[in-house]
Amino acid sequence: MIIKSLFPSVFQHLDIETFDKDTLVDYVYKQREENSEGLVRSNVGGWHSCDNYHTFDNPLNSFLMTGLKEIASIRMFKPKTTITVLQMWININNKGDYNKKHCHPNCDLSGTFWIKVPQNSGDLLFVNPSEFAEANLMDYYSEEFKDRFIVYPSFEFYPVEGRVCLWPSHLYHGVGRNDSGEDRISVAFNLNIGGSN
Repeated sequence: MIIKSLFPSVFQHLDIETFDKDTLVDYVYKQREENSEGLVRSNVGGWHSCDNYHTFDNPLNSFLMTGLKEIASIRMFKPKTTITVLQMWININNKGDYNKKHCHPNCDLSGTFWIKVPQNSGDLLFVNPSEFAEANLMDYYSEEFKDRFIVYPSFEFYPVEGRVCLWPSHLYHGVGRNDSGEDRISVAFNLNIGGSN
């Protein structure tokens, strides 16, 4: 029998070799000092910055641009494709904080890069868009089949410091509860893809 996986959701990640954790952590904490109130979006607890870090020169923007250049170099997009950053913001999750399941409308790709990831600080969780429609079917697939074709109601990735992750913006996702005694720090962003076909 031939089995193919149709219409997969493409999740990708890339580890950036030029990751300078200390510089990024220092910058993030200075930003929180300047605006300690922050925003409430998907975050339950924690600190969420404004979403304009892509609009001015800063170490977070420089790191993201390095990651996007490396991603563009693997030729997953057609030549002359443009990648536009629409928003970029900081998340600091303290002990007990997490991010509710949500999606990012009005953009093509969403992503996160991880700056500080203590042990037990929460996985990045994705919800299968067919979770409801195929719930019964997924219950009856064998574990071997599920593993081979990644057919689950949801899927978790453990964050890695210095890693940039990208996924289609329509995918519902969240970040688990931080059960460590330290802050988990990430920067999230939204992208649009364009250019000539």
